Amino acid sequence: MLLPDQVVPFLSHADELLRDRATLYFAQAHDPAPLTADRLWQAIDAMDESAGLARHVGLLHRLPASDASTARLLAAFDDDRVLDAEEDLWDALYDLDFDQLRRHKDAVLARADAPDESGMDLRGELAEHLRARLALADAPIDDLWTELGRLAEETKEEYWDKLDHARFDRLVHAVAKREERVRPHHRAGRVVSYRPRLVYRQERGIDA
Repeated sequence: MLLPDQVVPFLSHADELLRDRATLYFAQAHDPAPLTADRLWQAIDAMDESAGLARHVGLLHRLPASDASTARLLAAFDDDRVLDAEEDLWDALYDLDFDQLRRHKDAVLARADAPDESGMDLRGELAEHLRARLALADAPIDDLWTELGRLAEETKEEYWDKLDHARFDRLVHAVAKREERVRPHHRAGRVVSYRPRLVYRQERGIDA
């Protein structure tokens, strides 16, 4: 059995089947470490230009980002090679690490505020979500816990499909990040979000 670090090189292997197995390995891993967004972009750069990138781009929302990888993510929206994975690029922006979101907020919000050709205003929802996350970035941890408890109490009688999952997502992400700062020796797990892709699919009647 290969260790995770030994699987990384297969992300750019010439054999498509092996590339797919490698992406599946990290997609299903509880923790995708040691894979990072930087290493994933390196693997993408090493692939043949005719190779499909959708499975690779689909990993981005799970991976630790850097200034370089965030800049690359933003630039990817103008790359024809990833047109078939644009939903995954939006997912990655939706879940972008707090520190990266704060440092690159102008560029991220400019991309999210760009006209939405779908006519469904999905980018408007994304921009609203990102601004709401930024508003929570500096909130005291006690205030975050209080708001999370209040929201849970407020919605305790509602059915799952009636909840505003994005509000919970934002608070959980903010709490996890703040707890990570308070107790840095505890490594917070990656939070899985109710990302725009599900909204996109529901609007079009596509099975998730």
